[in-house]
This record gives sequence, C-alpha cells and structure tokens, in this order.
Amino acid sequence: MMILALAALLACKGDKDDSNGGDADADTDTDADTDTDTDACTAVVTSVTPADDATDVPVDTVVLALFSAPADAATITLTTGSGAVKGTTALQGDGSSATFTPATELDRDTAYDLDVTVCDATSNTSFTTLPDGVPIADLEGKTYDFDLATADWIEPSFGVTLATLFAANHMLIMIEDIDEAAETIDGLGAAGWRPDGDTSDVEQYPCTPGADFDPVPFPDNPVFAFGPDEFSMGDKTLDVDIHEATVTGRFAADGSAVEDAHFEGLVDLRNVSAGSVSACTFIVSLGGECVACPDGEPQCLASTLEWASAPAVPGLTLVLEPSGKGC
Repeated sequence: MMILALAALLACKGDKDDSNGGDADADTDTDADTDTDTDACTAVVTSVTPADDATDVPVDTVVLALFSAPADAATITLTTGSGAVKGTTALQGDGSSATFTPATELDRDTAYDLDVTVCDATSNTSFTTLPDGVPIADLEGKTYDFDLATADWIEPSFGVTLATLFAANHMLIMIEDIDEAAETIDGLGAAGWRPDGDTSDVEQYPCTPGADFDPVPFPDNPVFAFGPDEFSMGDKTLDVDIHEATVTGRFAADGSAVEDAHFEGLVDLRNVSAGSVSACTFIVSLGGECVACPDGEPQCLASTLEWASAPAVPGLTLVLEPSGKGC
C-alpha cells in the first residue's frame, strides 16, 4: 500500500510539472504574438485612374486606386474648388485596390483633386473632365483632314518619308450621322490628295473607294473613337489596305477641327515594292520591321500617328464610290 501511495504522489507531481511547462510555453507564444512589427501596414499607392493630369475624363468615371499590398482600409477624396464630392469608397477583392464612386455625375470642364490614403502613404493627383459637347449641327456633314505628311509619326519614326512617296497622303473622315438618342456616331473614311500640289485644296482621291465606318458609341461628346475598322489608302498604282484602324480625338468647341487626334493601324504592304525590293525589305533598311497582318502574314507595318489639330475641309463631302477620273 505504501508503494502505491508513493507512486500516486509522484504521478501527481509529474502532472503539475507538465502543466507549469505548458504555461511557460504559452506565455512565450503570447509574447511573440504581441510583436507589432509583424502586423505593420506597408501598402502604398502604385497607380490611380484617372491618371495624374488626365484630360477629357468622362463625367461618369469611377476612381480606381491600386496598392502594393492588401490593406484593411483606404480613404479616397475627390474635391473641386466648391468642396468635396460625395461618393462611396470601397475596398476591392483582397484589399489590394479600392474604388470611389461619385454619388452623381461629375461636372464637365472641371479640374478635380484626387487624394488616396492607404496605411501611412498618400497619393495626390488631379484630372480634368471633358468639355461641353459640340452641337450636332456643327459636326454632321463635316470632313476632317488628317495630313500624313505633317503628322507626328510615333511609329515608325521614318513614316513621314513614306507618306511623301504617295500622291494620296491625306486621310479624310466625314461625320455622316450622330444619333443623340442612341449616343452613337457614324462616319465615312477616304484617301485624300491635293491634285495640283500644295497650292490646291484637299479633295477625295478619285482612284480609291471610300470606307463606311460602323457606328460607334459617342456618349462623351466631344470626345470620339472610331474603329477598329478597315479602309484603303495608296494611289492609282498602289493598293494599300489599313487593318484594325482606330482614330480618336476631340472635336473643337465650334466643330472646326479635331484636336489631339491619334491613329493606330496596320498598313498592309503586300502590294507595295521599292523597285525590285519588297516593301518589308525596304522597311528593314530604314531601321523598321514588318509585323503580322490579321491573317498571320508578316507583311504589315504597325503605325501610330498624332496630330495636334486636323482641320475641317470646307465644302468637301465624301462618297463611297469616287469618280475614278484620271485613274
């Protein structure tokens, strides 16, 4: 009996020691969990949409801020000279981004300051909304002249040299119809030229058919975007198709020009040559390269052009089937 009692006493002491050891471990874990460094918020703002100094921002825009890491909270504030804009800020997904949705449409032609705060980081940017729309009567029926020889060629850098090789080196776009109810805009495109050189007015080139663009959304008058679409340029000896063409810009307040115009497209060079040398070989000699056309053939030249202003041509009306005179 004495031996049994002694064994029981030792067992109890062992349980007590184990319990104390467990408490010590628990205390250590608790201390580690209270280390505030592991919970510090380190996210910063990596990008904001609309971008800083953006112009022509739609009045129904929703602000988007991206962060470098997930966050538990963020603040987005939009202000003008008249005060803060009412709206709702919401974290998205895992907290790596946040949006601000204004309660009502923003005012047109107005500068806004945008402040985004996440953790201890703040981003301060600004943007300006698009101006008032241009009356439809000031746009329908007008033809705008995008002169390839005076454009700012972003790609290829030697594009102006190529443009001077063609008699028809103007791209013309006529505003055919604007549907206010549907908020769409429709247009015609065609090659243009000066038949008697720089002393004559720009006319539609008679040897190349025009292109009937598909109607596109036009909710943000005066800002527009045609395309992607297909049309032809070149002259009576060359047939040059333009694939996936897009033209964007903003109509001047009186409709007299397209401002800040931008063109992108793939110029198909399969029917073009420089003597016995293929067009793409010639392009390579100038420091460029041909890329794949929509059908996969590497015979296209990627082109990007910009114009500060493309003026309207008084009295010029485009047609799908030109006269063919002199062709």
